[in-house]
Amino acid sequence: MSTLFRGQEGSGVPVATKTGDFGEHQWSRRWIADLEARATRSAITSGRSAARNRWVLDVQIGWQKVVAHVQGSQPSPFEVTFDFPPPDPGDVPVIEGELTKVGLAAALAGSIDDALATVLLPAVDGQTRHSCSCPDQPGPCLHAIAVACVLVERLDKSPQDLFRMRGYPPRAGNGGARRRTPRPGAGGTSDVIPFWDADPQLPPPPEPSGSVSDLLDGASARAFANAVAHGNTLATLAILSDLEDLYHSLGDVPEPPEK
Repeated sequence: MSTLFRGQEGSGVPVATKTGDFGEHQWSRRWIADLEARATRSAITSGRSAARNRWVLDVQIGWQKVVAHVQGSQPSPFEVTFDFPPPDPGDVPVIEGELTKVGLAAALAGSIDDALATVLLPAVDGQTRHSCSCPDQPGPCLHAIAVACVLVERLDKSPQDLFRMRGYPPRAGNGGARRRTPRPGAGGTSDVIPFWDADPQLPPPPEPSGSVSDLLDGASARAFANAVAHGNTLATLAILSDLEDLYHSLGDVPEPPEK
């Protein structure tokens, strides 16, 4: 599953920050400041202006990856990619400790404090790779800055997306990657569109067999109940994410034609 947000058809993603720096929290301001520290003043000014003028057409938050499309000087939009590493082994106890304090359900709903968010959103320098299909490389170019501005506004409002960006919790079966990239300029019905998609680092789910009750009584549900009963936060979070992938894959079927 992944999260996509984009603007209305013919327009990009709107931002709320009309002047000054982007980022409402210490951790989001720190991340974008680290990126801007490696960019030219022209790229920073132009990138912020591009974000405010809705040049960023769409942003997809996937498993350890963010992919976005930005309108620029050429007919086709430029593609910007951020690649995030998994958490360092030394950070895992911090993450698990913070999850234990706030509670799993609250964290998944977005109740993430600054300590946890700071660990989940690392400094760019040496930790986050970025690229853009524009000629102004190695950057950070104005397109990467524009995407970063839009991204931190999203994370300020929905910090639970940080888990997917960092690939936490780690999951088996990373082969057979499958990722949907949004079509540049694709129209939406609202300014911000969140939805669940198949995990980009997992193979396509198998065809289900039996009834829905069979699935609910299956091994995944029993494993989930066992993890909850034993207070295993890491296993619970992983199984929840897998069950969501399965649930939404069952609904990913074409609409019947109207008569």
